[in-house]
Amino acid sequence: MPSHLCPRLPRELERDIFSEVFHNGEKHKDVRQLLVVAKRVHEWLMPLVFTAIYVSRKDPWYQRDLWQQKLEDYGHHTRHLCLIPSWSGSETTLFLKSCPNVTNLMIWSGVEESYLEYIAKLPLSALSINVSGVDPQAFFSPQMVNQIFHKITRFNAMGVEAAWVEEYIHAETFPVLTHLAISWDNPTRENRRHPVRKTIMDRLTKTLKVLISLCSTEVPSLVFYHDPIGDDRITGFRCNLLWLWKGGTKGYGDIWAMGEGEVEQNAKCDGHCT
Repeated sequence: MPSHLCPRLPRELERDIFSEVFHNGEKHKDVRQLLVVAKRVHEWLMPLVFTAIYVSRKDPWYQRDLWQQKLEDYGHHTRHLCLIPSWSGSETTLFLKSCPNVTNLMIWSGVEESYLEYIAKLPLSALSINVSGVDPQAFFSPQMVNQIFHKITRFNAMGVEAAWVEEYIHAETFPVLTHLAISWDNPTRENRRHPVRKTIMDRLTKTLKVLISLCSTEVPSLVFYHDPIGDDRITGFRCNLLWLWKGGTKGYGDIWAMGEGEVEQNAKCDGHCT
Protein backbone atom coordinates (compact mmCIF):
# COMPACT_ATOMS: atom_id res chain seq x y z
CA MET A 1 0.00 0.00 0.00
CA PRO A 2 1.39 3.44 -0.90
CA SER A 3 2.63 5.29 2.19
CA HIS A 4 0.23 8.18 1.61
CA LEU A 5 -2.70 5.75 1.91
CA CYS A 6 -1.54 4.15 5.17
CA PRO A 7 -3.77 5.08 8.09
CA ARG A 8 -2.11 7.37 10.64
CA LEU A 9 -3.13 7.02 14.26
CA PRO A 10 -2.71 9.73 16.86
CA ARG A 11 0.62 9.22 18.57
CA GLU A 12 -0.90 8.71 22.02
CA LEU A 13 -3.34 6.10 20.71
CA GLU A 14 -0.52 4.28 18.96
CA ARG A 15 1.47 4.30 22.17
CA ASP A 16 -1.49 2.94 24.14
CA ILE A 17 -1.92 0.11 21.63
CA PHE A 18 1.71 -0.97 21.86
CA SER A 19 1.61 -0.73 25.64
CA GLU A 20 -1.45 -2.97 25.74
CA VAL A 21 0.20 -5.50 23.42
CA PHE A 22 3.31 -5.43 25.62
CA HIS A 23 1.37 -6.12 28.81
CA ASN A 24 -0.48 -9.01 27.18
CA GLY A 25 2.64 -10.59 25.68
CA GLU A 26 3.19 -14.12 26.91
CA LYS A 27 6.79 -14.65 25.93
CA HIS A 28 9.98 -12.61 25.97
CA LYS A 29 10.41 -13.10 22.23
CA ASP A 30 7.18 -11.14 21.77
CA VAL A 31 8.77 -8.25 23.65
CA ARG A 32 11.92 -8.40 21.53
CA GLN A 33 9.84 -8.22 18.39
CA LEU A 34 7.97 -5.18 19.64
CA LEU A 35 11.16 -3.36 20.55
CA VAL A 36 12.44 -3.42 16.96
CA VAL A 37 9.24 -2.19 15.30
CA ALA A 38 10.38 1.42 15.34
CA LYS A 39 12.60 3.72 17.36
CA ARG A 40 9.64 5.48 18.95
CA VAL A 41 8.14 2.13 20.01
CA HIS A 42 11.46 1.13 21.56
CA GLU A 43 11.50 4.39 23.52
CA TRP A 44 7.93 3.83 24.73
CA LEU A 45 8.41 0.24 25.79
CA MET A 46 11.83 0.15 27.43
CA PRO A 47 10.56 1.84 30.63
CA LEU A 48 7.82 -0.81 30.75
CA VAL A 49 10.37 -3.60 30.26
CA PHE A 50 12.27 -2.33 33.28
CA THR A 51 9.23 -1.80 35.51
CA ALA A 52 9.53 -5.41 36.69
CA ILE A 53 12.90 -7.16 36.53
CA TYR A 54 13.10 -10.89 37.07
CA VAL A 55 16.75 -11.79 36.62
CA SER A 56 17.61 -15.34 35.61
CA ARG A 57 20.57 -16.59 33.62
CA LYS A 58 18.40 -19.44 32.41
CA ASP A 59 16.35 -16.96 30.44
CA PRO A 60 18.16 -15.77 27.27
CA TRP A 61 16.25 -12.48 27.29
CA TYR A 62 17.89 -11.42 30.50
CA GLN A 63 21.52 -11.26 29.51
CA ARG A 64 24.08 -9.79 31.86
CA ASP A 65 25.47 -7.41 29.26
CA LEU A 66 21.98 -6.08 28.48
CA TRP A 67 21.35 -5.22 32.11
CA GLN A 68 24.72 -3.57 32.57
CA GLN A 69 24.22 -1.45 29.46
CA LYS A 70 20.64 -0.42 30.19
CA LEU A 71 20.37 -0.17 33.98
CA GLU A 72 21.83 3.31 34.06
CA ASP A 73 19.24 4.55 31.57
CA TYR A 74 16.17 2.65 32.73
CA GLY A 75 16.83 1.38 36.25
CA HIS A 76 14.94 4.29 37.78
CA HIS A 77 11.75 2.91 36.18
CA THR A 78 12.03 -0.37 38.10
CA ARG A 79 9.43 -0.94 40.83
CA HIS A 80 9.61 -4.75 41.12
CA LEU A 81 12.98 -6.54 41.37
CA CYS A 82 13.65 -10.26 41.84
CA LEU A 83 17.18 -11.65 42.06
CA ILE A 84 17.77 -15.40 42.21
CA PRO A 85 20.76 -17.39 43.57
CA SER A 86 22.88 -17.44 40.42
CA TRP A 87 23.75 -13.77 40.92
CA SER A 88 26.77 -12.84 43.01
CA GLY A 89 26.83 -10.23 45.75
CA SER A 90 28.55 -7.68 43.51
CA GLU A 91 25.95 -8.18 40.78
CA THR A 92 23.15 -7.89 43.34
CA THR A 93 24.70 -4.64 44.55
CA LEU A 94 24.75 -3.35 40.96
CA PHE A 95 21.00 -3.86 40.63
CA LEU A 96 20.21 -2.39 44.03
CA LYS A 97 22.29 0.72 43.31
CA SER A 98 20.90 1.13 39.78
CA CYS A 99 17.22 0.70 40.71
CA PRO A 100 16.64 3.27 43.49
CA ASN A 101 12.85 3.31 43.22
CA VAL A 102 12.08 -0.36 43.88
CA THR A 103 9.07 -0.86 46.14
CA ASN A 104 8.75 -4.66 45.83
CA LEU A 105 11.99 -6.62 46.29
CA MET A 106 12.66 -10.35 46.34
CA ILE A 107 16.17 -11.69 46.93
CA TRP A 108 16.12 -15.45 46.63
CA SER A 109 19.74 -16.01 47.60
CA GLY A 110 21.06 -15.54 51.09
CA VAL A 111 21.61 -12.01 52.33
CA GLU A 112 25.12 -10.58 52.24
CA GLU A 113 25.98 -7.76 54.60
CA SER A 114 27.76 -5.93 51.78
CA TYR A 115 24.49 -4.89 50.17
CA LEU A 116 22.25 -4.37 53.19
CA GLU A 117 23.00 -0.65 53.07
CA TYR A 118 21.60 -0.45 49.53
CA ILE A 119 18.44 -2.31 50.54
CA ALA A 120 17.99 0.19 53.37
CA LYS A 121 17.94 3.08 50.88
CA LEU A 122 15.06 1.68 48.81
CA PRO A 123 11.46 2.97 49.27
CA LEU A 124 10.22 -0.56 49.95
CA SER A 125 6.70 -1.51 50.91
CA ALA A 126 7.15 -5.26 50.25
CA LEU A 127 10.23 -7.39 50.93
CA SER A 128 10.75 -11.12 50.31
CA ILE A 129 14.20 -12.23 51.33
CA ASN A 130 16.12 -15.37 52.21
CA VAL A 131 17.57 -14.76 55.65
CA SER A 132 19.30 -18.13 56.09
CA GLY A 133 22.90 -17.66 57.14
CA VAL A 134 22.67 -13.91 57.73
CA ASP A 135 23.78 -12.35 60.98
CA PRO A 136 20.56 -11.16 62.64
CA GLN A 137 22.45 -8.32 64.34
CA ALA A 138 23.35 -6.92 60.92
CA PHE A 139 19.97 -7.67 59.36
CA PHE A 140 18.10 -5.96 62.19
CA SER A 141 20.58 -3.14 62.67
CA PRO A 142 19.17 0.28 63.66
CA GLN A 143 19.62 1.47 60.07
CA MET A 144 17.65 -1.45 58.62
CA VAL A 145 14.94 -1.17 61.25
CA ASN A 146 14.51 2.59 60.88
CA GLN A 147 14.75 2.77 57.09
CA ILE A 148 13.12 -0.52 56.04
CA PHE A 149 11.20 -2.45 58.66
CA HIS A 150 9.50 0.59 60.14
CA LYS A 151 7.77 1.26 56.81
CA ILE A 152 7.21 -2.05 55.03
CA THR A 153 3.71 -3.48 55.14
CA ARG A 154 4.50 -6.88 53.57
CA PHE A 155 7.36 -9.13 54.64
CA ASN A 156 8.16 -12.66 53.48
CA ALA A 157 10.96 -14.28 55.48
CA MET A 158 12.37 -17.21 53.52
CA GLY A 159 14.61 -19.98 54.83
CA VAL A 160 13.71 -19.57 58.50
CA GLU A 161 13.07 -21.76 61.49
CA ALA A 162 10.35 -21.12 64.04
CA ALA A 163 12.86 -19.97 66.66
CA TRP A 164 14.12 -17.20 64.34
CA VAL A 165 10.60 -15.90 63.78
CA GLU A 166 9.82 -15.99 67.48
CA GLU A 167 12.95 -14.07 68.39
CA TYR A 168 12.97 -11.33 65.76
CA ILE A 169 9.40 -10.56 64.67
CA HIS A 170 8.12 -7.88 67.02
CA ALA A 171 5.76 -4.92 66.81
CA GLU A 172 8.64 -2.60 67.72
CA THR A 173 10.50 -3.72 64.61
CA PHE A 174 7.50 -3.91 62.28
CA PRO A 175 5.06 -1.22 63.50
CA VAL A 176 2.99 -1.02 60.27
CA LEU A 177 3.23 -4.63 59.06
CA THR A 178 -0.11 -5.86 57.67
CA HIS A 179 1.00 -9.01 55.81
CA LEU A 180 3.58 -11.53 57.02
CA ALA A 181 4.61 -14.73 55.22
CA ILE A 182 6.90 -17.36 56.69
CA SER A 183 8.59 -19.58 54.13
CA TRP A 184 9.82 -22.38 56.35
CA ASP A 185 13.36 -23.67 55.95
CA ASN A 186 11.98 -27.02 57.11
CA PRO A 187 8.38 -27.09 55.80
CA THR A 188 7.14 -29.90 58.00
CA ARG A 189 3.64 -30.24 59.32
CA GLU A 190 5.00 -29.49 62.80
CA ASN A 191 6.50 -26.18 61.65
CA ARG A 192 3.30 -25.17 59.88
CA ARG A 193 1.40 -25.83 63.10
CA HIS A 194 4.05 -24.30 65.33
CA PRO A 195 2.58 -22.20 68.16
CA VAL A 196 4.89 -19.34 67.15
CA ARG A 197 2.15 -18.32 64.72
CA LYS A 198 -0.22 -17.54 67.57
CA THR A 199 2.57 -15.67 69.36
CA ILE A 200 3.15 -13.50 66.29
CA MET A 201 -0.55 -12.73 65.95
CA ASP A 202 -0.66 -11.63 69.58
CA ARG A 203 2.39 -9.41 69.14
CA LEU A 204 1.23 -7.75 65.92
CA THR A 205 -2.49 -7.84 66.63
CA LYS A 206 -2.94 -4.09 66.09
CA THR A 207 -1.68 -4.12 62.49
CA LEU A 208 -1.38 -7.65 61.10
CA LYS A 209 -4.22 -8.69 58.79
CA VAL A 210 -2.73 -11.80 57.18
CA LEU A 211 -0.22 -14.40 58.38
CA ILE A 212 0.77 -17.00 55.78
CA SER A 213 2.72 -20.20 56.32
CA LEU A 214 4.36 -20.95 52.98
CA CYS A 215 5.79 -24.11 51.54
CA SER A 216 7.54 -23.40 48.25
CA THR A 217 7.42 -25.84 45.34
CA GLU A 218 8.82 -25.75 41.83
CA VAL A 219 5.45 -26.61 40.30
CA PRO A 220 3.42 -23.54 39.23
CA SER A 221 0.41 -24.50 41.31
CA LEU A 222 -1.40 -23.34 44.42
CA VAL A 223 -2.61 -25.72 47.14
CA PHE A 224 -4.18 -24.34 50.32
CA TYR A 225 -4.14 -26.08 53.65
CA HIS A 226 -5.82 -25.14 56.89
CA ASP A 227 -4.52 -25.57 60.43
CA PRO A 228 -7.04 -23.53 62.41
CA ILE A 229 -5.83 -22.22 65.76
CA GLY A 230 -8.68 -19.87 66.44
CA ASP A 231 -7.58 -16.90 64.31
CA ASP A 232 -9.11 -16.32 60.88
CA ARG A 233 -6.15 -14.18 59.84
CA ILE A 234 -3.88 -17.22 59.64
CA THR A 235 -3.70 -19.32 56.48
CA GLY A 236 -1.15 -21.35 54.56
CA PHE A 237 -0.47 -22.82 51.16
CA ARG A 238 2.06 -24.56 48.98
CA CYS A 239 3.01 -22.57 45.89
CA ASN A 240 5.72 -21.62 43.44
CA LEU A 241 6.85 -18.30 44.92
CA LEU A 242 8.53 -17.06 41.75
CA TRP A 243 5.46 -17.90 39.67
CA LEU A 244 3.22 -15.91 42.00
CA TRP A 245 5.72 -13.05 42.29
CA LYS A 246 5.86 -12.59 38.53
CA GLY A 247 2.08 -12.80 38.31
CA GLY A 248 1.75 -10.10 40.95
CA THR A 249 3.90 -7.68 38.96
CA LYS A 250 1.41 -8.02 36.10
CA GLY A 251 -1.60 -7.35 38.27
CA TYR A 252 -2.52 -10.97 38.91
CA GLY A 253 -2.75 -12.52 42.35
CA ASP A 254 0.49 -12.68 44.33
CA ILE A 255 0.98 -14.39 47.68
CA TRP A 256 -0.51 -11.39 49.48
CA ALA A 257 -3.67 -11.37 47.37
CA MET A 258 -4.00 -15.13 47.75
CA GLY A 259 -3.61 -14.84 51.50
CA GLU A 260 -6.17 -12.04 51.71
CA GLY A 261 -8.67 -14.12 49.76
CA GLU A 262 -8.26 -17.06 52.10
CA VAL A 263 -8.56 -14.87 55.19
CA GLU A 264 -11.78 -13.38 53.85
CA GLN A 265 -13.09 -16.88 53.16
CA ASN A 266 -12.13 -17.99 56.67
CA ALA A 267 -14.04 -15.09 58.15
CA LYS A 268 -17.14 -15.91 56.09
CA CYS A 269 -16.97 -19.56 57.08
CA ASP A 270 -16.62 -18.71 60.77
CA GLY A 271 -15.11 -22.13 61.43
CA HIS A 272 -17.77 -24.11 59.58
CA CYS A 273 -15.94 -24.64 56.26
CA THR A 274 -14.21 -27.87 55.47
